[in-house]
Amino acid sequence: MLRLALGLLVVAQQVFINMKIIGHYLHLAITVLLFYIRVKGNIRSHLRFVVINNNANFNQYTMQINKLTTTSVVVFIISMNISAVCFAQSIPEFNFQILTSENVQTIHLNNDTIVELRDVNVTPDYYIHHGRVSYHGQLVSFVAFNNHVYVADQTNQRIYKITHDNRLDRVIGGRGRGPGEFLDLFHLSATENYLFAQDRNQLKTIVFNKRLEVVAELPTGNSGVVAAGQKFTIVPGGFSSDHFFGVIESKPPFAQVGEFLTHVIPAGMQPSGYRFSRAVTNRRGDFLITINGLPYLFLFDNNLNHLQTIKLDGEMIQSRIALNPKPEPVQHVDIHRGGVHNIIGGMYLTETRDILFGIGQTLYRLEFVDGVYRFKNGYQFFASNETQREEDTPLGIFTILLLHESNKICFVSIHLSNLYCFDFE
Repeated sequence: MLRLALGLLVVAQQVFINMKIIGHYLHLAITVLLFYIRVKGNIRSHLRFVVINNNANFNQYTMQINKLTTTSVVVFIISMNISAVCFAQSIPEFNFQILTSENVQTIHLNNDTIVELRDVNVTPDYYIHHGRVSYHGQLVSFVAFNNHVYVADQTNQRIYKITHDNRLDRVIGGRGRGPGEFLDLFHLSATENYLFAQDRNQLKTIVFNKRLEVVAELPTGNSGVVAAGQKFTIVPGGFSSDHFFGVIESKPPFAQVGEFLTHVIPAGMQPSGYRFSRAVTNRRGDFLITINGLPYLFLFDNNLNHLQTIKLDGEMIQSRIALNPKPEPVQHVDIHRGGVHNIIGGMYLTETRDILFGIGQTLYRLEFVDGVYRFKNGYQFFASNETQREEDTPLGIFTILLLHESNKICFVSIHLSNLYCFDFE
């Protein structure tokens, strides 16, 4: 009877693995049960043999039991590893050639429909630190998290928790190597439950929970920015990696599950500027990715399946492409042509998959209707109350955030280290 039950469990286990219709924990339970039955069966059979053959050497059979039990432990460990492989999330494999040849839509940009926005709400030029007033430094990134806006100050290596009426609520971090401290605070991203803060100098991303406690530190390369989705978080690889991103789960224990998107240029074959990428996510977990120096926007769903590629075209785009070397491997690097000029700056992806992105001093909006993108409008923003700037000079656009509750669009300017918010429809 014991052998029959063991056989049925083994068959069931293999069927479930092959069909992949059960989760990791059910497979683990079956594996543990097999281990228990085998050990128990070994002990019972050998004790029965000892009782019947009372003249046998008890120590000899005890050694046999120990050997068989050790074998069961080894089988158990191997089965656990097989389980992890069988039920690991499969990350799709994409390269630049595939993404630029499948599901590609070309969008022609023009500046005939530029809308000027001047109603601006600027964050204060100072925050209170240690009881005194000081300049807030260069703001490089910000994100909405837990009903507040969090702003990264790269100069002071701090994160500011800001209310919707621009009041400072809390300061997180500071310069240092301790828990929750930064040496090069570069980018922020967030899921519903966790805030991700990327430190380029320490090659790590610090993860905070809603209480702003440090819960994890993730190894992070310096060839891009972290993008935290509801299911997966993609972290940039190093310049020597074959892939743009590593993929981790967006919840504890933040396990790495694979790599994603092979580089345009093989490692060690310049120009290296094509090895930097930017990525953003929306609340449903979709990803929007762009590669430095290239006129493409790549859209993926929350499982990193490729949905669409948008190729940008127009006179302004072509003039920028002409400044860059060709995106192909070279044997000898010309240092005067090795640099790659960026084309697409800040990006924002809405829950309906509309796309906002900045090129220079203009923000462009693409609407997603019935699976097809169409160019909506271009926008330029002016901070007329800025005494340091000429009134007719539009602001450069870096990180973008759409505040749905207040119907405002906010961004960090390339030119000045302020956070600007405009009424937006």
